[in-house]
Amino acid sequence: MMHGYGYDGWGGAWLFMGLFWVLLLALVIFLAFRLLPSGGRSGQWPTGESPLDVLDHRFARGELDLDTYRAQRAVLEESQNRNRRK
Repeated sequence: MMHGYGYDGWGGAWLFMGLFWVLLLALVIFLAFRLLPSGGRSGQWPTGESPLDVLDHRFARGELDLDTYRAQRAVLEESQNRNRRK
């Protein structure tokens, strides 16, 4: 006998396959947003610190010498002053 014309008891498999693909697509979209440089937060630093704070911490850790620190700080302050005038 044909038992339902090929029906072998896995009639709900399409449901599981559909669910699998929906979950896989959701995972890919989630990871794409999490791993992109902006991380979904435009205009914010990941640590919540300003560029001057980051520069100060790098200088305090000894990553920068005094001349490099002063030059980079001057550039950042000039950039911030220029942005405030706009």
